[in-house]
Amino acid sequence: MKKVIVLIAACIFSLSAMAQDYQSDKSQKPTPSSVKYCAKVKDGKIMVMQNDKDLTVDVKLANGTTIKMDGTIVKSDGTQTMLKNGECADNTGMVMNPKSTDKMNEEKSSPK
Repeated sequence: MKKVIVLIAACIFSLSAMAQDYQSDKSQKPTPSSVKYCAKVKDGKIMVMQNDKDLTVDVKLANGTTIKMDGTIVKSDGTQTMLKNGECADNTGMVMNPKSTDKMNEEKSSPK
């Protein structure tokens, strides 16, 4: 009878140990909002950078949008947009201008 109780306790312990969720696994995955593709002018040409590193190949995003090295964004429906100096695109291909976003935030926070 003691062997059965010990066996059941060992099974319960091993199952609970396998069900643990480790925090280190979560911290290693990049968050989707952290990926940015920003346009910068280098030597008179627009270059796209991904998280401060130059793109060396065109990038195809999960939703079918393609971001080219020259700053052209081609959406899955065929529409094209060109990034200007200082503009960024997120991992869905939506263009955002960090300068105008900062100004909008300042206007909202400043008392009138």
